Order: sequence, then C-alpha cells, then structure tokens
Amino acid sequence: MKNEKILIELILDHIEKIERYTKGISFNDFVENEEKYDACCLVLQQIWELAWKIKEKETIKNIPINQMKWLRNRITHDYLWLDSMIVWDTIKESLPELKTIIKTLISKL
Repeated sequence: MKNEKILIELILDHIEKIERYTKGISFNDFVENEEKYDACCLVLQQIWELAWKIKEKETIKNIPINQMKWLRNRITHDYLWLDSMIVWDTIKESLPELKTIIKTLISKL
C-alpha cells in the first residue's frame, strides 16, 4: 500500500505540473509553443505509466485507465498525427476530474 500511495502522489504531482505548464494560456498558444506541447504530452504518458503500475484493484477502480491508455498509445505511436485538440481537452476537462479522484484516493490511504 505504501508503493500505491507513492504512485498516486506522483500522479498528482504530474497533473499539477501540467496545470503549471498550461496556466493562463490559450489553445493557440499551447499548440504554437512546441516545448509546452511536447512537455505536456510526455507528462500525460507518464501519468498513465504511473497509473498502470498500481496493482491494487480497489485503489484504481475509479481511475479511467482505459481512456488514459488510449491517449497514451496515441501519443506514443501516432504522435505526428495526434489531434492537439484532444490533448488540450484532456488537459482542460479530464485532468481536473482525475485530480479530484486522485486527491480522494490520497485522503483514504
């Protein structure tokens, strides 16, 4: 369970990193800034990799692993054809939801 907590805390750290990278910028600014875009894609991959390492089924039951896997695979294997709007929507819509789930998990561990 200790390792599970470390992994979950790392996921939260990664979410907050993406929030810092994208704070106060528009979609156009995000896409035009290669460093921010590439960094966020890498961190999104890392979030899935961390979540995948969580073995306790009770811990991960509320984490949308399959959706995260789909995005991770798109970033990894189809990077040149990745729809930047999907990345942006994930950051602005899905990550806040995931952050809430992760904070709840941390409070229970």
